Amino acid sequence: MEKTWRVAIVGSTGRGDYGHSLDTAWLQFPEAEIVGVADENRVGLAKAGERLKTEATFADWREMLDKTRPDILTIAARWIDRHAEMALAAAERG
Repeated sequence: MEKTWRVAIVGSTGRGDYGHSLDTAWLQFPEAEIVGVADENRVGLAKAGERLKTEATFADWREMLDKTRPDILTIAARWIDRHAEMALAAAERG
């Protein structure tokens, strides 16, 4: 039996599209399940939920990590100075 990989995505564009389609790439993998998407911008978050076909949306990426416990975190926040904090928080949560 193949493992289903639990994928969470963090973005912050206000448009709901992250990482030049890095987010939607997961839709091409049947062994990947998008378990959450986070964006502090409510408009972007709603658009991302639609694009990624998930209702598991979060305004706070830390809450998303705690509640979804993903195997993989896609960090696609626009400003790269936030990436290290996100990666470290994910690593601390296992």
